[in-house]
Amino acid sequence: MGYFLRFYVGSRSFALPVHEVDRIVPAVAVSPLNEPHSIVAGVINVEGEGVPLYDLRRVYREPQVEMGLDHRFILITWKDKSVALWVDGVDDVVSLSEDPVELPGSDRMASMVFDDDIFALSVVSSEEIMDLAERVAR
Repeated sequence: MGYFLRFYVGSRSFALPVHEVDRIVPAVAVSPLNEPHSIVAGVINVEGEGVPLYDLRRVYREPQVEMGLDHRFILITWKDKSVALWVDGVDDVVSLSEDPVELPGSDRMASMVFDDDIFALSVVSSEEIMDLAERVAR
């Protein structure tokens, strides 16, 4: 068992190990990039540091929406630098099994939970999110 931050992006629900989360901040002003990027929405200011904001709707190919006050940014450390993940919302911390299962029709292992409160929750690591982001950006 482990503790995970439950969050959602579009129609998808995810769980990220809490030890990989630096903190969560409410949506703040986003400075645009000099050149458009396929998945980086811009840069946010976190205590005087410019932090790239990755739009997980783009990463997971969910329909785009305008940023709202209910959106959240999950701050993680990736390759020794702060990175912000733009998500639609953060629910709570849950205790889940970390045992992966093989997804039908796939060579990929994933952890998923199904119960009365959570329809389908994909357990992901920050490394998996950022690896997918880098593949989508190519």
